[in-house]
Order: sequence, then structure tokens, then C-alpha cells
Amino acid sequence: MICLLNNTIESPERVRVGVIHYKPERLTEEQRRSGIMLNLTEVDMPKPEERPRKAPVLYCNPKTKALWYEYVDRPPTQEELMSDLLGKIDTLINKQDAIISRLEKLNSSTS
Repeated sequence: MICLLNNTIESPERVRVGVIHYKPERLTEEQRRSGIMLNLTEVDMPKPEERPRKAPVLYCNPKTKALWYEYVDRPPTQEELMSDLLGKIDTLINKQDAIISRLEKLNSSTS
């Protein structure tokens, strides 16, 4: 069993999950009643996809107990920013090399 807590109700069929509690037996009865109890284990939980610059947000339909992820934009990581910069530098170097090559051809044809 798991318990979904601190949920945000968006509609009767759509709840944004705040916290996944994998040991609901440690919760008080009131806490369990405030959450959504699911007959699942951690292994049964859906796994989010890796999407660049997106963060997974878990949703639940409290009527059917269906779970799914939706993806929202997130700020880029330092690694992503560095990768972007390196890609731009590579592009600039390639353009610079092409310009130098053209200039060399022009100079050799005028000599």
C-alpha cells in the first residue's frame, strides 16, 4: 500500500500528487484519510520519462486510482547550460573555419 498526501485537487478526476508515502502504516488514521490510498508498492509505481528541460508531475484520478505523469518546463541545469554553450562555440568555430577557408581560396586565386 501507498498513500498520496498533500495533494492539490484540480478537478474531481484530477489530483496533483504532493507526496508519495510508501509506509502508510506509520501514518495516523487522520493522515491516511486525508490522502489517497492505493494498493500498490513502490515497484508498481509508474516511472517518469526523462525529458530534457522538463520536470515530471505525478497526477492521480481519485475515482479510478489511475496514475500518470505530465511534464512541465524547468530551468536548465548547469550541465545543460554548459552543453548549450559548447554547442554554440562549436558552431562559431565551424563558421570561422569556413570564413578562413574562403579567404584563403580568394587570396590564392588573386595571387
